[in-house]
Amino acid sequence: MKKGFLLKVVVSAGLFICIGMNGFGQAKEAALTVTQAVEQYVTVDKAMPYFVEPDIYFNPGWTAGGGWAVVSNFAWTFSAPAPAFTITDATVINPDITINDEGTFTLNVVETSADGCADATPTQLIIHVLAVPTFDFGSRADVEQCGPITVAQDVLFDIADNGADAAFNASGDYLVDWTYNVDELSADRTTVLVDHAGDLDATNTDDAFATSGTGKVLANQTFPVLGGHITRYTFTLTGINEAVSRQSDWIAPLARGTNTNYTNYPAGADDTFEVIVLPAPTTGPIYHLPNL
Repeated sequence: MKKGFLLKVVVSAGLFICIGMNGFGQAKEAALTVTQAVEQYVTVDKAMPYFVEPDIYFNPGWTAGGGWAVVSNFAWTFSAPAPAFTITDATVINPDITINDEGTFTLNVVETSADGCADATPTQLIIHVLAVPTFDFGSRADVEQCGPITVAQDVLFDIADNGADAAFNASGDYLVDWTYNVDELSADRTTVLVDHAGDLDATNTDDAFATSGTGKVLANQTFPVLGGHITRYTFTLTGINEAVSRQSDWIAPLARGTNTNYTNYPAGADDTFEVIVLPAPTTGPIYHLPNL
């Protein structure tokens, strides 16, 4: 029996092409498929579409027009120890498979003809399942300083290494979102006197960082005292994604058919960083106390 080839729709980190995989009336796009010889990288808990090319002798309809009639059954399994996973239908040629564990796993598929003869050697694909990307400020202490900070300061954060760097030749291609809020506070440090929303506040999306690691520079700027009040500058990390997670989203049901819909994963627990500058008091004049 001619062994079928296991194929998986993939999109490279820089290729903005997607196709739907909901029906077999649509021909597969050769540029978006790879053989089982290429190890795959996907994000945990993503429903990914897989399909296998059947043996043409037992499935002559595979090449006849666009109908792709297939009469064989297919058994999709994982080598032991198998990950936690869900599958739409283990007997169809194109199931969606969601792997719920992180790690490296071997996906197997065996074709069985209508006569009940099964391929003795399963087709296999190595799949590396990565954690979702995450980032935070790494428990860095907030900054509090008297007077304006006139020398530009680097605000640093950390991107956790989830394996995307290795998957894309040491370039994880991370995109991060963050917000920047500026408030003038009363002396009690709780009452907001001036909220600079729409003025100095900002939302920054898709700032690019090539790799994971510590000490990534979020912003480089000075921090003046505004209005003679305690001034609070708050940075909040709001979302992160990377090449593997975007690729998985573009292929998964979340965004099949589009290349703009992907998941922004939240930051870790330490997702805010504050810089507080304190105004210096103005000392009043000296008076001579009169004799009593």
